[in-house]
Amino acid sequence: MRAEPAGKGVKVQWRPAKGATAYAVYRVDGKRPGCAPVDPQRLIANVRGGGIVDPSAKPGKSYTYYVTALDRLHHESAPGRGSTVTVPRG
Repeated sequence: MRAEPAGKGVKVQWRPAKGATAYAVYRVDGKRPGCAPVDPQRLIANVRGGGIVDPSAKPGKSYTYYVTALDRLHHESAPGRGSTVTVPRG
């Protein structure tokens, strides 16, 4: 999993997991531990595929992103290692 500045947002990418039909992407403010539980209130996307762009990231702020995999019955995996990024100003 990796997060990096991209235009006016943050590009979050991961390798698709075998058996996963969707992915939940979570964002927390600031730098957080690589492995940490996720708070459902921090869910920013539920998508198929291997990446998203988060256009709501604010310039000058740091965020840590976590991704979980969901199977066809919507059972959610533990989060993978998080990735922290600081959005550049201007």
